Amino acid sequence: MTRNAFAIIVIGLLCLLGYSNTFANGFLLDDYLFLFNDKGLSSVTLGQLFQEGINGVYRPVGLGLFKYELDFFGDNPFGYHVVNLILLFAMGLSCFAILRHISRNYHWALLAASLYTIHPINSFLVNYKSASGLSLFILFMQLSVLMYLQFDQNKRLPKLLLSYLFYFLALMCHEISFMTPVYIALILFMLKGVSFFNSIKRVLGFFVVFCLYFMMRTQALGLFHVQTPESLNISFFQYITTYLHMLYWYFSKLIVPVDILYVWFEPIATVVYPVWNVLFLLILSDICLCFIFYARKSVKALSLVKFVFGLLTLPLICFINVHSLKAAMIEPHWMNFPSMGFYGLVAFGLMSLKKIMPVRLWLFLIGGLLVGMTALTYNTNKVWADATTYCTYWKEKNPTNGSPTYCLHNTYIRENSRGLDKTQYKNCTQAAQLGVRYNNIRQKHNAKQFYRMALDMDPKCKLALLGLGVLYQEQAQYDLAEKFFKLAIQHHPRDGAGQAYLKTLHESRGRLGL
Repeated sequence: MTRNAFAIIVIGLLCLLGYSNTFANGFLLDDYLFLFNDKGLSSVTLGQLFQEGINGVYRPVGLGLFKYELDFFGDNPFGYHVVNLILLFAMGLSCFAILRHISRNYHWALLAASLYTIHPINSFLVNYKSASGLSLFILFMQLSVLMYLQFDQNKRLPKLLLSYLFYFLALMCHEISFMTPVYIALILFMLKGVSFFNSIKRVLGFFVVFCLYFMMRTQALGLFHVQTPESLNISFFQYITTYLHMLYWYFSKLIVPVDILYVWFEPIATVVYPVWNVLFLLILSDICLCFIFYARKSVKALSLVKFVFGLLTLPLICFINVHSLKAAMIEPHWMNFPSMGFYGLVAFGLMSLKKIMPVRLWLFLIGGLLVGMTALTYNTNKVWADATTYCTYWKEKNPTNGSPTYCLHNTYIRENSRGLDKTQYKNCTQAAQLGVRYNNIRQKHNAKQFYRMALDMDPKCKLALLGLGVLYQEQAQYDLAEKFFKLAIQHHPRDGAGQAYLKTLHESRGRLGL
């Protein structure tokens, strides 16, 4: 058996063992937005994805793959999981190929790629049906780097053209892949002996590819705006402190891979420590620069720089939605490519133990580590069983985030709504509960319809009367709100809910001078 065949078998086994329990996991979150929605992928052509995007997203290649998956697999989750697992397997092999190319160290590359493949932080790439496009952008980034490294070695033009093509495809799957040429330049400068300015010159061709992508994206969605502390109406130190909090969350999940989420929302920091924050960033930047300029020709140094450099670019994307969400966000897949540097560093540490330990004991340690990581990933898959299970878990781990609650309301509606035929409901409370859920996701019209249907079923329905009162209060229709609260009190005098809501209404109107 050749070495490459052995690497393929190891990474393949890790994928199969770690994700053998994922194939029956159901749909959730964006799966419904893109797959089972009147305005989802079934409503657009592939050409429209390239020309207009969909739902404010311009990732036509990644979503194009997802569209074809919908055509093939429909509402059967099994096929989506198979595609996602194949993509993760390909990512693991590409990681191995890149690390082996830059180091010529087979065992280190295989160990690092194995850790990369089986780490639970990547579990959502297999469990989340919508993640196929995300895996694709990571894979295309890897292939772009690998093709360029091969071009640099043999100067064959087709390799360079393939590198440009994979870079373009990566951009068309996810905008964060714009960083690819930066990582290539780092490799050229730190390992290939190319001067700093020549490293930059060699990757200028990627800028042409990026400009083509940028024009297509701008034509479809308009300009993309990077948020600054000033535009966010927060101080510079709030910005930095919030960024460091997110950095800590991500790094902690790499070190202790439990309680991992596919999106983490971090409230904007209110307590800041300016001196310590600036000092930490300066130290981090200085370490990075020192290794770049004074530790060239070192794969260890490149691994560290690649990882740290990726961390330092996080503020470019973490604060995009802060205006509407009142929080910054991080998704672990943003850091997937630079995280190869982290796994490389861990693998170097483990390889160094081989020098001071008996070989059998070392092999037992490595085997135990990989088995343990596989078990953690296997266990993590369970929280992705269905929308209710995952969103309940998400809400528990990240309570400041409103998205899990929104998800739970939507899930309840999907599972319990029978339309506006009142004969389909056992009682008025069941219909009114749907009104509550619709109101909580700000679909006021649907909420009113279900509340009215509940009152048709029972004019004294307490939940419907209170629900309409709350809805009208939120719409500043205070007289109507008061009317329904008083009806609730009239029909249910012993229940204090109506009195409490009415008191709150009067207090709010008093504050407004109404």
